[in-house]
Amino acid sequence: MSNKGFTLIEMCLVLMIISMLSIIPFDRAIISIQLKEILNELITIQYRAFTTLEKQSIDLSISDQTVTYNTKGNISQAMRIELPEQRIRLTLMLATGRIFVRRVELD
Repeated sequence: MSNKGFTLIEMCLVLMIISMLSIIPFDRAIISIQLKEILNELITIQYRAFTTLEKQSIDLSISDQTVTYNTKGNISQAMRIELPEQRIRLTLMLATGRIFVRRVELD
């Protein structure tokens, strides 16, 4: 057999493996509209804080928590924001205000 025959067989094997992998179902994370709105508000307020060099705060409608950003866009208190109906927990890091989104498993 020539090299073209082996190349054709190799390509067919690779395509078969790729098509088999596409059958496997993956659990895709679906971000709800409410979560997107909360993340958008937090990022907007943080951006406004360091562009205007003024302290900015936001009262979250889903919980009785207030997130306050200083003039550099940092927060002084780390916090967790629970979204129980979506089984999601937002964690805001101390100082940088970085937001982590985690799924909460049912207990």
